[in-house]
Amino acid sequence: MNDDGSRRFRIGRIGANKTGEVAILELLKAKPETTDTRRRFDIRTKEDGTQFVFEIFGAIDGILVDVYKQPREIQGITETILVADIRDGIDLYRVEVGHFDSRYSLALLASLADPNFKITDRFRMQPYAFVDKATQKPRIGVTCHSGANKLEKRRGVADSDFCPPEPTQAVFKGETLWDFSPVAEYLYNWVRFNIFDAGTKNPFEPAKAVEQFLSTPAPIDVPAPDSDLPF
Repeated sequence: MNDDGSRRFRIGRIGANKTGEVAILELLKAKPETTDTRRRFDIRTKEDGTQFVFEIFGAIDGILVDVYKQPREIQGITETILVADIRDGIDLYRVEVGHFDSRYSLALLASLADPNFKITDRFRMQPYAFVDKATQKPRIGVTCHSGANKLEKRRGVADSDFCPPEPTQAVFKGETLWDFSPVAEYLYNWVRFNIFDAGTKNPFEPAKAVEQFLSTPAPIDVPAPDSDLPF
C-alpha cells in the first residue's frame, strides 16, 4: 500500500523470471494469513534477507480515472514509467504498467484510443506474454475491455486526427535497435488531450467526467478473460 492509502500494483513476471508467467502483482506489507487456496503469492528474498511479498492477479478492473507518467529511479538511473489509476468503490488501485515506451504501455495507450473506450464504463486490463506458434515471435501487451467491449489497439491512418509516427531504428554492433519513444509520446499526448484532459492545455488537470464517477462506479459486468491467453 502506498502512503496515500492507494493499493500498489505492477505488471511483471512471477518470480522476476524473464520467461515466467506475466501477471498483475500487488505489493503487500506481509503475506496474509489465509486458508483460501485460490490466492497466489510471489515471495522474493533479497541477499540481505529483506522479503517482498506480492499477491498475484490475472487481471484488474474498475473505473479508469487517470493515466500518467511518473519518474522512477531504477538501478541508479531515472526512468519514466506509465501509471494507471483505477477506482473500485472506495479502493484506488495504482498500477505501474511499465516503462513509458514498453509493449505493455504502448498496448494500453493504443487500446484507450479505440473509439469504443468510454471513460464512464467499467474498465478491465489483463497482461499477456507468449510466443506466437505460427511466427515464433513473442507477443507481449495488455488486453483491455471497456464495459462489454473488447478494445482494439488503434492503428494510425495517414491524414487523419490519429496518425502515430513510426518507431526509429539504428544499427549498433550489427544489431538493429528500435526506439518506440516517439510512438509512446504521440499516443500518450493523444490519450491525455482527448480523454483525461478533455481538451485542456494542462496535462495534469483531471477530466470532469472522471470526477463524477469516482464515488459511483457503473455496475457493468465484464466478460471473462480471453481464452487464447496462456493463463
